[in-house]
Amino acid sequence: TAEQYGVVIPRHQVSAHDRIYRHRPMFSWGLDSPQGRLLTSALAAIWQELPRATQAQAAALASGFAGLLNGLLAAEPTPDDAAQIERATLRAMQEYFRSNLERADLGVDDLCGTFCCSRATAYRLFHESGGILTYLRDLRLGRCYRELCLASGPGTKRVREVAERWGFHNASHFHRLFKQRFGIPPSEVLAASVRSSPAMPDSAEAGFLTEVERIRGWLQSC
Repeated sequence: TAEQYGVVIPRHQVSAHDRIYRHRPMFSWGLDSPQGRLLTSALAAIWQELPRATQAQAAALASGFAGLLNGLLAAEPTPDDAAQIERATLRAMQEYFRSNLERADLGVDDLCGTFCCSRATAYRLFHESGGILTYLRDLRLGRCYRELCLASGPGTKRVREVAERWGFHNASHFHRLFKQRFGIPPSEVLAASVRSSPAMPDSAEAGFLTEVERIRGWLQSC
């Protein structure tokens, strides 16, 4: 069965509740709409963060979600609500990239079409990550790292296969990017994984640097 998430928001915290009730007693957005994607992403984040959140953090999560909803419903969002929309949009865009990372043609046009935003908006949201191309490259490097850690056999052929599967077709360029990102050559990650079987985190993007340090320490002890 499909998982379902839901929240209950007091009416007084929804600024547009009277206008909505007068015109549309039942109001919804499709899951594939830009608004639906933002709300789905925000609900999933709350579901993951709430069990370990303090009382203050839980209050901030609730306030942030209410602000996001108010911003989506308002004709002219307040600056605070607009900021919540931007944060939720970036999170949803990042999740979209992670879910479609195997597509070689993935890029800014997908974000514009999926989230109904301009190219300038998409580029601005990813500015702190170094840009969209850098963000996608780092995600793909992370997938390469994960696969090399879980590889069952050594060899340069395996490294090349993993690199090419995630869009890196120039071996020397991949080697340089990988070492620059993680501080260790891909061949050493593969060799360490074969001999020590390191356990990877559930998220392909979380904890890479910690795991790299563990593998580097193992290599230095050999």
